Amino acid sequence: MNIRSKTGGRQKGTPNKCTNEIRERISEIVNDELSQLKSELQKLDAKDRIETLIKLMPYIVPKLKEITTDSTINIETEVKERPRIVFTERENGIEKPLYGEDF
Repeated sequence: MNIRSKTGGRQKGTPNKCTNEIRERISEIVNDELSQLKSELQKLDAKDRIETLIKLMPYIVPKLKEITTDSTINIETEVKERPRIVFTERENGIEKPLYGEDF
């Protein structure tokens, strides 16, 4: 198969005139509609207004991505001294302290 070099047409990086014109026209239409959006939303009943706002939100508020990590934490502790556990015992309505070694 013969591969020929490019001899005509748009140069690389040259913007497409048609695409720019279409973008400008769409931008004008959207800007005109946005000026009327608030009054049009107020005409809708509550359910439809909320549904419309939910559909518009992704264009205004960015969606947050979930962040997950795969990490493990190894915790090693050394017990140097046996902990003293304090309990209380009621004897004739008076609390009496009992310590772990008293059992």
